[in-house]
Parts: sequence; structure tokens; C-alpha cells
Amino acid sequence: MTVSRLEAINRASRAAVAHARNIREPIDNAVPYYGYVDVDVYECPPFIMFTNSDTPVIDYILREGTFEPHSVKLWCRLCKAATGILDIGANVGIYSLCAALLRPDLKIHAFEPNPYAYARLRLHKELNNALNIIEHRFAVGEKNKIVPFSWVVKPGGNIASGAA
Repeated sequence: MTVSRLEAINRASRAAVAHARNIREPIDNAVPYYGYVDVDVYECPPFIMFTNSDTPVIDYILREGTFEPHSVKLWCRLCKAATGILDIGANVGIYSLCAALLRPDLKIHAFEPNPYAYARLRLHKELNNALNIIEHRFAVGEKNKIVPFSWVVKPGGNIASGAA
């Protein structure tokens, strides 16, 4: 599937967003969940993320009620005092969303080369009206050059966070 195809799917789902914000079904952690998830972490304003039972970050939030608690807490505190924010390896955007909602006065630059994670990042940006997130579909490294890049396709279609 191409990024343009994923983005078309995401655009088609926008009509359901207003409805999804108001209607939530009970979540049974024993079965895969498909839909919108309310995320409320630390000092960050609450936001919405989408899962197609393919996003380990959101699946972890559903099971545990949180995600990387120490890292996210530190990130939120650092964002409050920041003069610029980069989310390198943004994946589906949990850190970018925290930063964008805490600091609507700053542009948040989110870098994510995986087209599946990038498309979901863009959906999360739109779902939360986090227009200060500037997404970049490339990786960040120590040198300015073009290199071969790949990511692991995980069983069940999970959006992978690891790459080489």
C-alpha cells in the first residue's frame, strides 16, 4: 500500500471523526480494538488517537492506561520550557501530539520515514487539530545523504517502530 493510498483512506474517514469523538464503545482488552482512543497523559491536554489494532503504542495505552510513563512525563516537562521541538522518529505521533497541545505557540517538527506510521501521524494531527505539527517523511541521521532504508513488516500488520 502506498502513502497516497493510506492518506486517501485517512481523508475518507474524516467524516466519521465528529461522530467518533462523541460515541465510545466499551473496550474489551481480550479482543483486538478498532477505533478511536482517548489519551490522557500527565500534564498534557487529552487527545484522540486511532488504532486499527495495528499500533503497539495505542494497544499499550489501552492495556496499561499509559505509555512510556517516565519518558512522556519528562518530555512534557521539557516541552513547557522549549524554544523549539523536534520529534525524531515520531512513529504515530504521541510525543508530537503532547508537544503540540502543550505548546501551540511553537512549530513541532515530526520526522517519520515509515509511510504507514507517517500516514497515521498525519491522521492524528488532523484529529486533534494540532496544526502546529510539521510532518517530514524522512529519517534523521548524522550525515546529509541518501541511504537505503527499510522497516520490519510485523505479523498482523502492526506499524513497526524499528528500522534499518
